Order: sequence, then structure tokens, then C-alpha cells
Amino acid sequence: MGQTILFPNDQEREIKLGNMSLEKGDYQKALKHFEKVYEKNPSYELNRQINRCLEKQGAFNQALLLAEEYQERYDCDPAGFNQVFHLYLLDQQFLLARKYWRFANKRAELAMVDFEQAKQELTQLEQVFSFYDPESLHQKREYLLKVNGSQLPLPNQKWEELIKGLPYASFVTIAKEILAKAYNPYLRPRLVEELVKLGFEKELFIQDVKGIKQKCVLKDLVLPENHPALLRMLDYLEANFSQEDPVLLDSIKAEVKAHFALAYPFCPQRKAPEAWAESYWVEYQVALGVQGDFRLEEFDKIQLEKQEWRSLLQIQL
Repeated sequence: MGQTILFPNDQEREIKLGNMSLEKGDYQKALKHFEKVYEKNPSYELNRQINRCLEKQGAFNQALLLAEEYQERYDCDPAGFNQVFHLYLLDQQFLLARKYWRFANKRAELAMVDFEQAKQELTQLEQVFSFYDPESLHQKREYLLKVNGSQLPLPNQKWEELIKGLPYASFVTIAKEILAKAYNPYLRPRLVEELVKLGFEKELFIQDVKGIKQKCVLKDLVLPENHPALLRMLDYLEANFSQEDPVLLDSIKAEVKAHFALAYPFCPQRKAPEAWAESYWVEYQVALGVQGDFRLEEFDKIQLEKQEWRSLLQIQL
């Protein structure tokens, strides 16, 4: 009786051909084989293989975007972490690499990763970049100083362009300079948030939205979306008014978040979050004619703060 020969199915065949091409260094051909399977049957393992091909071809940003499809798996896998971390380095996204390092360093699943070695690689690469491209750093500083002189928001795409290739030490220096004389109401909270995410813990003097310099200890800060005062405000609104007018409540909650972000890191709402939350609901009820103007008298000081923020944000009731 002759030996039975088992032929692999199409998927196994494409993966085998992809691995053979990968071993030969034909990354474009390997990519085509892996993508053909991934299109019909995506998996974390194939995602990593495709990213290897993209990395070898210099498509670092494309690889990072693809990794997002299985981000949770990468974040729990030592090999996956190393792959994403080095893609950040190769793409010169030093600040994102540092934030990813800080995030991953806290995960029990990644206990076997040599985080000290990873940090050394990041630091060394930042030092090299700072030495060989000081003009780029100067241009980024000048641009951010110019943005600080305006009252216009910085588009996300432009922000991503600015922080790419920006070493941590250079970013901290620029942020400290701008925050000491912060004028742009959008740039101030963005810089502070970035410093918090990067783990900067030192004390700074920051010019607030009213032009007053205040001391700020960054190690004591939490991000706006996690701030207890904001969460208490949102919970209060939800608990007391969610049944009355859900559509209006969603609009109010959006404005509450916008105002909180604008005031960050010096948020007056932290002193009386429930009163602040109540003031928004009452204000809109007055505007709709549901309640009388006298109801706003108890919120006079709060209303003054809100009107300043609305002026900056160009929000009109």
C-alpha cells in the first residue's frame, strides 16, 4: 500500500511560503503571503509576522497602526512588547516609547522583560538624536513658542508631527519654558498632561488661565479624565438628572469635561464638585425657561469662571 501524501490547505501553504520568503530576506513577497491569509483569517501571530515584514521595509508607522488591532495581546506578551517598543524607537517616537515603557513596566504579565535594558536603549538613542539633529529641536521649540503666543488649538496631527523625534529631556525643557509663561489656553493643559503621562514628578511654576503663576507638583497630579472632582461631577449629574432630559444631559457633560480640561491642572471644581455640577443643569434650565433667573444667584462665583472659559472656547449658550 502506497504512502498517503497530505497536501496542506491554502492557508497553511501561504504561511509556509511566507516564512520561506522571510528567511530568504524577501520581505515584500513574505508580506503578500501573510496578508493574503490575514485578510480572511486574522490572528495575533500573523499580525506579528506582517509587522516583521513591515519593519524590515522601514514601514514603522504602518506596523504600529496594524499592531493596534491586537494591542491587548502585545501588551501582555514579552515578545510583543519588545516588538512594539522597538518600532517606536525605529520610528523616532521617543515620547510614545517612554509612555509605553512606563505602562508595560507595571504589568505582571511582562515581569520577564528587561525593562532596564529597554530604557537604556531609549536613552542612548535620544542622546544620539539630540547630538546629530539639534536644528530640528530648535525648530520645534520655536514653533511651540509661536503657538503659545496665540489662542488657537494645536491640531492632533500637527502635535504628533512635533513630538516625533523629540527626546524626553528636550521636551521637558521646552514644556517648562512655555508653562512658566503659558498664554495659549489649549497648550497649557496639553503640555501638563504629557508630562504626567511621561512620569515627570518635579515641581513647576505654571501660569494659569488667568495669567497668575502657581506652584504645581506634578507627582500629585492625575489626568483630567481620572480626576476625582470630574468623576464626582459626572456622577452627580447622572444620578440626579439622567431621567429628565438625557439629550440635554449629554451636552452638559460634554461642556463640563471641556471646561475641566481647560482649567487643568488648577481646577477650581475640586473644591465643590456637586455645586459645580448643579450649576450647569440649573443654568440650562434657566436658559430654556424651565426655572427662574434667581436660581443662579447661589452660583455667582462659579458662573464667572464658566463665562471666562466659554469666552476662550467661544462657546455660547
